[in-house]
Amino acid sequence: MEKLYTSTFKPSVFATDILKKGKIIQYAETPQDAIERVVNDLSSAEYKFGATRREMINFANQLGNYMDEKKIALNTSILTNAGREHNRPLSACSVPVVDLRGDLNKVKITVDTYHKEGMGTGFNFSNVDDPVRILNFLNDLAISGLEEGKEDRSVGNIGICRIDHPGIMEFIAIKTQQPDKKWMFNISVDIPNAFWHALQSDSLWKLKNNNQILARTVFDQIISSVHASGDPGVIFLDRLNEDNPTPGIGEYISTAPCAEMGLVAGETCQFGYINLAKFVKLKGISKQINYQDLEQASFLLVRALDNALELSLERFSIPTSKLINKARRKIGVGVCGFADLLIDLELSYDSIEARKLAKNIFSFINFQTKIASFDLAKRRGSFEAMDLSISCRYLENPGFIEKKYGSLDTDTISAKEWNILADQIRTTRLLRNCSTIALPPTGRSSLIVDASASIEPLFDLRENTSSYLGLIRRLQDINIDSPANRILLSSTGSGQFINMPDEMKSIYKTATEIDIYGHLSMVSAIQSCVDESISKTINISAKEGPDKIGEIYLLAHQAGLKGITVYRNESNKNQPKQLVKDK
Repeated sequence: MEKLYTSTFKPSVFATDILKKGKIIQYAETPQDAIERVVNDLSSAEYKFGATRREMINFANQLGNYMDEKKIALNTSILTNAGREHNRPLSACSVPVVDLRGDLNKVKITVDTYHKEGMGTGFNFSNVDDPVRILNFLNDLAISGLEEGKEDRSVGNIGICRIDHPGIMEFIAIKTQQPDKKWMFNISVDIPNAFWHALQSDSLWKLKNNNQILARTVFDQIISSVHASGDPGVIFLDRLNEDNPTPGIGEYISTAPCAEMGLVAGETCQFGYINLAKFVKLKGISKQINYQDLEQASFLLVRALDNALELSLERFSIPTSKLINKARRKIGVGVCGFADLLIDLELSYDSIEARKLAKNIFSFINFQTKIASFDLAKRRGSFEAMDLSISCRYLENPGFIEKKYGSLDTDTISAKEWNILADQIRTTRLLRNCSTIALPPTGRSSLIVDASASIEPLFDLRENTSSYLGLIRRLQDINIDSPANRILLSSTGSGQFINMPDEMKSIYKTATEIDIYGHLSMVSAIQSCVDESISKTINISAKEGPDKIGEIYLLAHQAGLKGITVYRNESNKNQPKQLVKDK
């Protein structure tokens, strides 16, 4: 295919290193070459929908410009495979269709296929006899695939087990029992509402084999294991399924590897991210969100991800994945650079003002992605389940949108606008994608555009984001950029920065300096504005005890979240991100 776009992308040295080490660019390929092949491949899908050559070129230029300007970042599965591996899907993760109680050789073949194609995998062990044995088998499989070079990108995995499984205590403790094992799996415990009632009443909890155990004993095992190893997280699959827009196609049985999205058997997902730090404009002497530009980015990203899904449909090796994805066409528009945005606007992460802004932004992005999907369906058609009345909650009255967002009234999108949109979708049956917004952790994608991860606060002031350089400039402006202060900045958080004004300390708080209520209040505010779950880790100090973890899990359930993860600093010798050292 002819070259449609010439990239001017200028990654930092750090970002270029990520691109090379992650095999996102190969051999003599430059970062600019990578942008061009991705844009070319995603634009090629336009032909399938009757686009003219001029329309295709216009789309390529719009997408390329937003990527070059670091306003949009795509998931690494798209960056790695698009335009290079024409037999590989562009999806990030999947729930394989396998029988974990059957022939494990067949399981291996299927899982290897997904991993080779660049997808992480999610599993549910609730119906197997021995979840620990199956988890070890799958983890060893993931390790061998990576070590044998079968995968171009390192993929994540998750194993979920319901809390009423007879082997739940062994599952919970597996990482503390095998501390030296290399783990390529996150693990989570699925906890239904009934368990929380048993815990609060200090009563017995009934397992599936009819044995009974004190609910408190199970819960204490969870928080003890988290304190020692960082796992398991908790997930509420019943809540995820309450927000499944097409239950007739199947229930969510597992999630993406970081629990940000529920998936039915065979389903995959594709993600792209809006770098919120790039959507600030100066109006007079104050800074504001450029909502007009954010709307354009939302529309563009929905189209790009739908194109990625369309290309994937031709490339899935597993037939079920093709069928399920045609039926649902799920995409996930996420974000990065949220912490950078707050810092630029001089808002503390754990402030009321920051939470209000978050609701305004995420309700806006969600609404605009739904409008974009509605418009796209006029030309391309709706996801197939839209034609099955018993399978699609958008067709109910009140339907999916009214129930979730019909009372969501923010400064950017009113409840009335949500209800009008819901009625339009129901009466026309037009919507291209059954879900449009999700909040994955962003990983390497945010690093490539020098942005903070997802909705997380900064983990360390030395992170390679615009916020670090901004801090240096601000310190210079107030003449406290002394050699002594530079040394402190290299090893501590804002809380110990000599002479830093209190208002700056608040703005530059890092993850372990924000209390648990600040973390939970933020994720709770955002959860009300998104279709899916949120990948969110609450980082706590190394000196915190298990009781703090228990409090977080209880509060997360009370706040209506769909899951949460807690990480105690230095509880894992293979900690992926360095956090500010505890004072």
